[in-house]
Amino acid sequence: MAEKPLYIGIDLGGTDIKAGLVTASGAQIAVASTPTGGDEGRDAVIGRIVSLVRQMCARVGKRGRVRAMGIGSPGPINSRTGTIYFAPNLPGWRNVRLAALVGRATGIPAFLINDANAAAWGEKCAGAGRNAASFVMYTLGTGIGGGVILDNKLLEGYEGTAGELGHTVVEPGGRLCGCGNRGCLEAYASAPAIVKEYFVRAHYAKPKSPCAGQRRCATNAADEMVVDPRTVCRLAHRGCPHAKAAIESAARYLGIAIGNMVNVFNPELVVIGGGLGQAGAVVLDPIRRSALGNILPPLRKKVKIVPARLGNSAGIIGAAAWAAMSSRECGKK
Repeated sequence: MAEKPLYIGIDLGGTDIKAGLVTASGAQIAVASTPTGGDEGRDAVIGRIVSLVRQMCARVGKRGRVRAMGIGSPGPINSRTGTIYFAPNLPGWRNVRLAALVGRATGIPAFLINDANAAAWGEKCAGAGRNAASFVMYTLGTGIGGGVILDNKLLEGYEGTAGELGHTVVEPGGRLCGCGNRGCLEAYASAPAIVKEYFVRAHYAKPKSPCAGQRRCATNAADEMVVDPRTVCRLAHRGCPHAKAAIESAARYLGIAIGNMVNVFNPELVVIGGGLGQAGAVVLDPIRRSALGNILPPLRKKVKIVPARLGNSAGIIGAAAWAAMSSRECGKK
């Protein structure tokens, strides 16, 4: 009896590294995670990835055999060479051939994919985009990433760096983005941008503002240390005008970006993932209103804007599925 093929998906983040043992159909058999410890240096982080891979291999038992692994990584990467050009949240990571390093250390073929692209591929294989041939996915969190699926294929671009949707310009000459450019979507609609916008609006509120003086609307510097995007979403749900305005501001810029993508690629779906994507109608409804105002009239009734389904598992499942496809393609050559 032939062994069932299994795959390992790695989600390399600035805070944690997550790993999963995944079947060919996208089901997770086992998961594990460990702090990234990026400040300890590149070799320490790679060592933790290798350790997680070995943990997953130890969980295989009689279920089958690990055929390949996929690593979802932040930052601009070259998926063809398995190289991370640089990772903003991992100090000292420049031109790191991560796939080759981890593959040699474990003896398992390794394939690299951008983390947001991995999430999009996961949603394609087992989530919201499973029945869609073409869709665009935005991951809304500390940064904004994304992926474009066209005719059932991930849009990779010339060197495999396509999908940096958070760095499309929505305000020419606008705010400085972490990437070094100005006016990027990420500078206006990421989780930190929404929190910052909320505090600016709350600080300058008129005394008669409905939220002025109320505990549910944090307005001072001390509160800013504990308020996160979830808090802003809760406040908006309760009717706080400053929180609602901050989300509306982010939604306006997201609507510009989404409208452009829909007009260019004509997808069936726009999938909203990441932490903010799971906040429900308080975030999704303003995004839908803004996006529809920027989409060509013939396309407005055909495209749907929906939440992602896989949550935090999308990156692991997508990386594993990418490894499955990539290893098959390598076997044909």
